[in-house]
Amino acid sequence: MSATISAIDAPSAQRVRRGVIPLSEVATANRQRDALYQLSEQLHRATTLQETYDAAMDAIESALNCDRSSILLFDEAGVMQFVASRGLSPGYRAAVTGHSPWQVSDTDATPIDVPDVAASALSADLKATVLGEGIRAAAFIPLVSDGALIGKFMAYFREPYEFSKDDLSVSLVIARQLAFAVQRNRVDQQLRAREAQLAEDLAAASRLQSLSLEMAGQADFDALHEKLLDASISIMHADFASIQQFYPHLGAHGELKLLAHRGFSPQAAQFWAWVKPNDSCMCAAAMSRRARVIAADVTAEPFIVGTTDEVQFREAGIRAV
Repeated sequence: MSATISAIDAPSAQRVRRGVIPLSEVATANRQRDALYQLSEQLHRATTLQETYDAAMDAIESALNCDRSSILLFDEAGVMQFVASRGLSPGYRAAVTGHSPWQVSDTDATPIDVPDVAASALSADLKATVLGEGIRAAAFIPLVSDGALIGKFMAYFREPYEFSKDDLSVSLVIARQLAFAVQRNRVDQQLRAREAQLAEDLAAASRLQSLSLEMAGQADFDALHEKLLDASISIMHADFASIQQFYPHLGAHGELKLLAHRGFSPQAAQFWAWVKPNDSCMCAAAMSRRARVIAADVTAEPFIVGTTDEVQFREAGIRAV
C-alpha cells in the first residue's frame, strides 16, 4: 500500500486512504504517467523512424494496457498506409489498408473509441474483418501535425473495453508527440535531400567549369564529344545522351546531324542520324519550335505516341527525354 501511495501526491494519498480514489485508478494513472515519461526518453534517443514508431507503440500499449497497436500514415495519394504494427496478420493489414474514419482534409479530427466491435456501427464487412482478427475493442487516435491530419494511431483489445476520458487524453498526448517526431523526421529528410542536391549542383558546376577550360584548347572533337556526353549523363543522372549539330544551310529549314551518342542501338543511331524539322520526332519538334522539349513519359506524350520516334524510344528502353 505505502509503495503505491508514495507514487502519487499527498492529497491523493489521503483520498485513497479514505476510499475516495480506487486503487485501480491510482495504478492506471501511475502506469500512464510512466508510459509518457518513457516515451519522452525513447523519442529523445530515437535516431530512426522505426525507433520512433516502436517508442510510440510501447507507450500506447503500456498506457492503455492494450494487446496490440499500429501506426498508419497518409501516402502521397492520400491513402492510409501501415508504417508499423504489432500482432496484426498480413491479411488483416491488407484488408483494412486505406480505411480511415476521417478525410485527409479534416482539420478537427478527434479520437474515436469502439468499446465493443460486435455492437458497433462499423460496416458488416469491416466488422467481420476486425472480429476475425480477434479484435473486440479499438481506439482511433488522429495524428495531426501543423493543423494537418497525417495519419492515425490504433490501439486494439481482445475483449470489449470501456474507454475513459483519461484513456483518450493520454492517447492524444502520445499521438501528438508521435506526429511531432514524424514531422521532424520528414523535415530532416528534406534538409538532407536539399544538402545532397546542393552538393551535386556544386559538383556539376565545377565539372562544367573544368570542361569549358578543356574545350578552349581541345583540338580532338571526337574526344570533346565524349567528354560532353559523360558530363551530361553525370549532371542529369541520365542513362542515354546524344549530341547533334544544326546545319542551317541544309534543306528548306536546316537539318540536325547526330555527332555522338551514348546508349543508342545501331538502329536508333541510324534513325536519328539526320533529323529534318518536319520529321515526327522530339528533335524535330525542338528544332522547329526553337525551344526545349521535355517528355516526362514518352508513352504518354501526344506528339510522340504513334510515331516512329516512340517505337525507337521503346526499343532503346528510353522512357523520358
